[in-house]
Amino acid sequence: MKYLLAFVSFLYYCQNVIKCQQNATNVKIDVYYETLCPDSIQFIRQKLYPTFGKIGEIMDINLIPYGKAEHTQYREDVEIYCHHGSKECEGNTIQSCAIKYLDNNMTIVLPFVNCMENRFYGRYRPHISTIANECAITHGINYTQIQSCSASLEGKRLHIKNGERTQRLSPKLTFVPWVVINDAFTETDQNVALYGDFKTLVCDKYQGKTPPNSCNS
Repeated sequence: MKYLLAFVSFLYYCQNVIKCQQNATNVKIDVYYETLCPDSIQFIRQKLYPTFGKIGEIMDINLIPYGKAEHTQYREDVEIYCHHGSKECEGNTIQSCAIKYLDNNMTIVLPFVNCMENRFYGRYRPHISTIANECAITHGINYTQIQSCSASLEGKRLHIKNGERTQRLSPKLTFVPWVVINDAFTETDQNVALYGDFKTLVCDKYQGKTPPNSCNS
C-alpha cells in the first residue's frame, strides 16, 4: 500500500513539474488598476482582453485592483479610500473576490472583468453590484459566493491585501494602470502596453520555442 501511495505522489509531483515547465516560458503580466479609472477601463477593454483572446495561451495574467487607493487603521477597523470614491472600492472588492473564487482562472475571470469594465465605460457612478451580477449571468458564473465575499470582511481583507502588494512595488506606482511584465517594470514597456502594440510586446517577451500563429499576424 505504501508503495502505491508513493507512486501516486510521484505521478502528482511529475504532473505539476511538467505543468510548471510548460508555463515557465509564458509572459507574466501583472496589472495594477482601479475599476473606475478611465485609463484602466481603456486598457482592459482595448488592450488586455483582446490580446488575451488572441495569444492568451502564452500569458500568465495577475489582476490587482487597488491602484492609488489608501487604507489606514482607524481604531479596530481599517478604512479604505479609493481614488474614484466608494463606488470604486465596491468594484475593486467584487473583482478581488471574483479572482479568488474563480481560482484566478483568466479564461473565466477576464471576460467577467472586461464585461464589468465595458459597462462602466462612459457612466457616472454606475450601480456596481447590479452590473457585476448581470456580467456573472452573461458568463455563466455563480455570483452567490462572490457577492457574499464582497459584502463581508473577507472582501475587505482581499482588497487590503491588494493594497499591500501595490505598496511593495519597486519602483512605486505613479500611474494607473501600472503594467509589470515578467516581474520588471520599465517605462518603455508601460508606454507600449498602454499606447502601442501590446500584442507584439507580449510576443516579443515570450521565451518559448514556438510562439502562437497570432504572433505572426
